[in-house]
Amino acid sequence: MTTKTGNDLFGLIIALLLLSIAVGMLATAHTYSQSSGFFPKFIGWIFVMLALIEVLRQLMSIFATKEKETKESGDHLMREFTGFLWLAALLATLYVLGFLIATPVFIFSFLRISAGKSLRECLLVSGLGTVFVYVIFVVLLEYRLFAGVLFAA
Repeated sequence: MTTKTGNDLFGLIIALLLLSIAVGMLATAHTYSQSSGFFPKFIGWIFVMLALIEVLRQLMSIFATKEKETKESGDHLMREFTGFLWLAALLATLYVLGFLIATPVFIFSFLRISAGKSLRECLLVSGLGTVFVYVIFVVLLEYRLFAGVLFAA
């Protein structure tokens, strides 16, 4: 069993890793032209802010004087690692397949594997999520979504 401080430190390391990925993504987005860089910059700033919040949360947890409930270290570490893997899978899928294909694939996979939802629920939510992304960004904002390296021609 690992100690509570060890778990908190592991969580801080994961949060710092996510922050570095977010900053890298934002730095890359700033190399794009003004029109094609708007959405990646917008998402990049959101990602940086959420990662900063997580770093601060982890730091507060480490320095807190009040003891939290102890958790099984294996379960805690596995949840942290699984969350990191889901995020990595999302980013890789977006990069390779693009938004309109990655959105239903990721939502369906996450709901089916991680949440254990029924096939019907997974299909419904992933379909609605894709329609939502398409309507908001392509139809209303007239934004050309990233097509992924596999389909970018």
